[in-house]
Amino acid sequence: MKQHQLRIIGRKNHVKINRLVIKVKNKYCFIATEDIKHVLSSSYYAEIYTIKDERFIYRISIKDFIERLDSSHFLRVNRSTIINIDQVKELISKGQGDFSISMLDGNYFSLSKIYKKEFFNFF
Repeated sequence: MKQHQLRIIGRKNHVKINRLVIKVKNKYCFIATEDIKHVLSSSYYAEIYTIKDERFIYRISIKDFIERLDSSHFLRVNRSTIINIDQVKELISKGQGDFSISMLDGNYFSLSKIYKKEFFNFF
């Protein structure tokens, strides 16, 4: 693998990816991780949504996927959602400690209490 595509991060010796290669029918698509808006979990598959309004399916658990993404740009916000922090528009309080995350593309995701501390520590 080329060095510009991957870089090693010390935590648990996981390889952090800068690009994904996803097979779509008879071709391979290269997706820069910086182009990912958010990722939704669907069983053992990740639905990847990009800033170009593309949707890709990648066979990986959300737990394994978040470990491979750069933690300075991506956060898990609930059981089934990873967001690109650069795509966050605002945080909306729903009362009683509940929050929704508004994204630049108009999507909203709930911020789970389990991941709330990590979200607030990011800022």
